[in-house]
Amino acid sequence: LYVFDGRRLDDCPDGSFEMVTLNMVLHHMDEPEPILAEVRRVLRPGGGLLVREHDRPDERSDRVLDEFHWLVANVFGDSMCSGNYRPRARWRSLLADAGLCHVRGSDPAETLLEDPLLRGYVDLFTVD
Repeated sequence: LYVFDGRRLDDCPDGSFEMVTLNMVLHHMDEPEPILAEVRRVLRPGGGLLVREHDRPDERSDRVLDEFHWLVANVFGDSMCSGNYRPRARWRSLLADAGLCHVRGSDPAETLLEDPLLRGYVDLFTVD
């Protein structure tokens, strides 16, 4: 198990991981593309990326998530609380642009929770 900044995995050679997990990470990044490029680089062919993210199906969810992250940032001093929430399709597009192929994801019905803070999904991507 390795925990890294994500933008620069200098100690990791190309293709050195079978699996990478990004659990509620991407929405904290103003520019997720460098992280996705590094993930793509360190995954071996056939390796997997497991992504869990917020789904932003509507403006109400976006506002609730923004207010929650503002509260966390101001009460706990978490400087990584930016609100870059995107709909699931947009996340998938960003991952495809990084050279990652979508394999499968959680059932969309599972994302229809009433509480926007809990609403999310899991997708699996792979490297050809």
